[in-house]
Amino acid sequence: MFYLHRLIAFIRRLPRTLRHAKQRIVRGFSDRELWSLDMTIERFVYPRLLAFRDKGPAGYPSRLTAEKWSMIIDQIILAFELLMIDDAQGTEAWDEIDENERYGLKLFGKYLTSLWD
Repeated sequence: MFYLHRLIAFIRRLPRTLRHAKQRIVRGFSDRELWSLDMTIERFVYPRLLAFRDKGPAGYPSRLTAEKWSMIIDQIILAFELLMIDDAQGTEAWDEIDENERYGLKLFGKYLTSLWD
């Protein structure tokens, strides 16, 4: 009975799954990613920021030192970590998380064009 239920659910989802697969092939993303675009962006950016930090960027903005740039990257990463925790909990747990999120996202916007290697 359990397997029959799963088979029926699979068959019902199949047209939508195929439509999303076609969308990913044609335009590079599916409508499914738009349902919660904030979470899609967080999941995309976070691991890349970690790799960027771990690789050690070849340069940094001219008005900053390497140490200050590293601190900025860490603050941006912290903001994305906190955003994903909020998403998992469904609500913000502490006021300081909200402040760290805002500050990290402000830095992300300010230094977005400096995130290159």
